[in-house]
Amino acid sequence: MISRISVLNFKSLRDMLVDIAPLTILTGLNGSGKSSLIQLLLLLRQNATNATNTVLVELNKGLLQLGTQRDVQYCYNTGTEKMMVAVESDLFKEDYKVEMPFDNPTSDVITMSATEVDLDANFRMIEYLNGIQYISAER
Repeated sequence: MISRISVLNFKSLRDMLVDIAPLTILTGLNGSGKSSLIQLLLLLRQNATNATNTVLVELNKGLLQLGTQRDVQYCYNTGTEKMMVAVESDLFKEDYKVEMPFDNPTSDVITMSATEVDLDANFRMIEYLNGIQYISAER
């Protein structure tokens, strides 16, 4: 199970750390990052990759219509920073880290690279992400 997620430079999430429990409820004011965290998990789910590979992340695919790189980078980002997500889980010994550079502001694709982790653990992570159920507000 995922126990902690840390995020840098994604939408309204400049530098956030969230502890995850078997039941986690997100609450807060408008614009505080609830939807951004859910969108990030869905983005990882849609673009799950082998830990040794680099893949192109499509921002407007499946459940998500996120726009361009400019739309998903932290709003006060200078444009030179990259997005990073780290996931702690009992599925693997080290954090699962993904980096996505903002190298083309008008593109709706980002190159994602994952740190190398045990491939068996990575497949368990992909399985876990694929188990996420999401019911949108527009159901």
